[in-house]
Amino acid sequence: MKKQGYAEATIKLNYTVLKVLMDRGANLVDSEIVKEVIARQSWSQNRRRIVITSYSKFLEFQGLTWNPTRSKVTRKIPFISIEQELDDLIELYADKKKESS
Repeated sequence: MKKQGYAEATIKLNYTVLKVLMDRGANLVDSEIVKEVIARQSWSQNRRRIVITSYSKFLEFQGLTWNPTRSKVTRKIPFISIEQELDDLIELYADKKKESS
């Protein structure tokens, strides 16, 4: 993967994912067993997508293919502060700045 330009963090993530699959009973050369292991996990859809992508890259490296399971990622709604919380934060910062002067 390094020769293909992947970052060190990506390589470590893929290694970790494959190790977790094996620790949970997956035989990495049998994609049907891997599908069963993935199906049994209570992972979020995003985590499931990461595992599927990592396993797909492993199979690509081995010259194998598979029909991956579906994974629908749901986007989380970001936390948005209400105006009063922002005003309080600004006021707190301004007070601390005055104290340090």
